[in-house]
Amino acid sequence: MKQKRKAQNRQAQRAFRIRQQEALDNAHIRMQALETELQSALTEKNHYERLFYDLTDKYEQLAVKYRQPATAGCDGAPDGAGVNKRRRENANAKISNFD
Repeated sequence: MKQKRKAQNRQAQRAFRIRQQEALDNAHIRMQALETELQSALTEKNHYERLFYDLTDKYEQLAVKYRQPATAGCDGAPDGAGVNKRRRENANAKISNFD
């Protein structure tokens, strides 16, 4: 009887280890899929962020070209001019940290 019980315990422990390893393998696969999805989302976010800053700069250039600003900053440039350039530079610095 005792040996039969020991054999059952060994078999149960072996089955438990197999289930545990399968769960771990599945978790690794899921983690890799999520990392890939995250990288893709970050790439897309960076693309749209750069596009936003480029379009904002283009808008500022056209605004300066087609209308005279009511006020000018202390450097003679329209208020806010160069702000988006600094934002884009900061965004590019953040983006390079992910590359």
